[in-house]
Amino acid sequence: MQAIVTTFHLDWSLLIAQAINFGVVAVILWKFAFRPLAKLLEERAGKIERGLADAAAAQTRLAAAGEEAKEIIAAARRDGTAALETARVLAEKLKTEEVAAAKQEVEKTLVAGKAALVAEQELMLKNFRAAAAELVVAAAGKALTEAKHPGVDESLAKRALAELGTRK
Repeated sequence: MQAIVTTFHLDWSLLIAQAINFGVVAVILWKFAFRPLAKLLEERAGKIERGLADAAAAQTRLAAAGEEAKEIIAAARRDGTAALETARVLAEKLKTEEVAAAKQEVEKTLVAGKAALVAEQELMLKNFRAAAAELVVAAAGKALTEAKHPGVDESLAKRALAELGTRK
């Protein structure tokens, strides 16, 4: 051992002083550098883990929101299709009702027109009969005045009026 000490020029007192200095520096570094750095690294690792967990949760929520959005869109499409179908059915019903109402109105107008035509025809016939009766009476009067038979006059007038009455 003595040979090692002389060969490498080891000084025990210097070696012990360096060991004490190393121990003091190691304790100071342990207390003031390593522990705070280890604590910071641990906190940082915790933040990273929480961030990853939050990102995974956000990804899950995003996927759920995507599915919910698809369901909402599908429901909206179904509702829209149902609303369009209802509107189409109502439009057809309204169209049918309007056509029926128009047909009824045309029918009423046609019936009223026919009734007015019949009334006009009856009025014309009545006026014609009245005019014909006046002409017959006038013609009979003229014929009677020329014939000058009192019994014949009266019987001709009655016969003409009876014929007019039966023709009505």
